[in-house]
Amino acid sequence: MADPAAADQLAALQAQVADLTARLAAKETELDEFQADSREYEEELEREVARFTAQNTELTKKYARAQHDLEALQARFQDGLREAGSLLEVVQAELAVSREEAQIYRARVTELEYENDVLTRRKRELEAALHDLEMRYHRVLETQVALETELEDKLHLDVDAQRLRDQLRDLQHDLEIRATASSRASASAPTSALRPGSAEDVPLPPFPVATPPSPTSQTDAPSPVSGSPPTRPRVEPRPRPAPAQLVPPLARTNSWRLASLSTTPDTATPPATALPPLPNGLTTARPPVAEMKAGEMNALVQQMMARVKGLESRLATCRTMLNPLIKSPSPSSSGSPLPGSGIGSRRGSHTSLASPRPPRPPSAPQPPLPPRS
Repeated sequence: MADPAAADQLAALQAQVADLTARLAAKETELDEFQADSREYEEELEREVARFTAQNTELTKKYARAQHDLEALQARFQDGLREAGSLLEVVQAELAVSREEAQIYRARVTELEYENDVLTRRKRELEAALHDLEMRYHRVLETQVALETELEDKLHLDVDAQRLRDQLRDLQHDLEIRATASSRASASAPTSALRPGSAEDVPLPPFPVATPPSPTSQTDAPSPVSGSPPTRPRVEPRPRPAPAQLVPPLARTNSWRLASLSTTPDTATPPATALPPLPNGLTTARPPVAEMKAGEMNALVQQMMARVKGLESRLATCRTMLNPLIKSPSPSSSGSPLPGSGIGSRRGSHTSLASPRPPRPPSAPQPPLPPRS
């Protein structure tokens, strides 16, 4: 009888063989399927290889063309690089020249700016000098107008002085006549008072008292005399244009200053003095020469002489002020530049021209004449 262990082992082996046979059949089936799939993959891979081969051939041709184009481009690049190098050298040379020119232009611009500043400063100086010259010119014109007015007043004063001299000469002649008549009357009659309106009276010609007009006013108030009766009416001077109508507004200041210098208290013309008193019972009409006393006639002569001396002092003052200005050369008459380049010197010269010289001190008044006996 067989061993049960061997039988069990044989049965196990048989079962294992059957299992392995089944597994082998399954593997063969899988192998057949794999082979079928592999053939499909192989066919597909062959198609892919053929396609890639054709694509590779086409790409090779494209690469060859691209290589040829690259060589052509490299040649062109080298040519362009050489041209760019030569052009860069030319541009660098031009840039250096341009930099030098720009530096020269900057230096020139700086120089022109400096010259412009100098010219601008010179222009301002010339404008200031021109303005100063214009001011001096206008002031000289104003001074000239004022001096012309003063000269016209001087001429009128000359005329008035000559008229007063003529009147003084006539008065002296009348005094001689009166002295002769008085000597005859004293020899014939012991009394000194005569009847008014007698036939022996010699009429006295009128003595017009004309006071020179002042640039500031045309009125002249007579100086009061103690105990003097109403004075004779003064003869008005002939009308002439007032200085204010001849002198512009700015020139009136100089005219007033010249008038104030020429009419100082020491040199001013004495105002019209009242005539000596008339005898009682007489009117303000001109009395005969015989009725006027010797003291009254002397007082009248002294008054006339004082007026003449006052006019002469005013004429001397006018001559003193006008002679230096007339003799000095005018700045506009000569073409040469004015002395002194600065503005201050021109202003100083204008100040010396505009301000007149002070008048000379008047002569001492002469004492009155003693009354004739």
